[in-house]
Amino acid sequence: MTKSILRRTDLTLLAATAGIIIMSLIIIGSATHINTPSDERYWFVARQGIFALVNIAVAAFLMNFDYKLLQGIWQ
Repeated sequence: MTKSILRRTDLTLLAATAGIIIMSLIIIGSATHINTPSDERYWFVARQGIFALVNIAVAAFLMNFDYKLLQGIWQ
């Protein structure tokens, strides 16, 4: 099963997406850490990182979900 998942996955697209996520976290961190007077300087980075992890989990689930199972429900 693991080979079929890796065979269907576009690794270039995954690498580009990971790069965009990392760069966005760096940009958000550098833009907001000075403007925050509290101890939670990287609150926006942590929040954005959590949303990124949730979205990666949803994407991984949808990538492996057999949508043909829904065919029996809707007919």
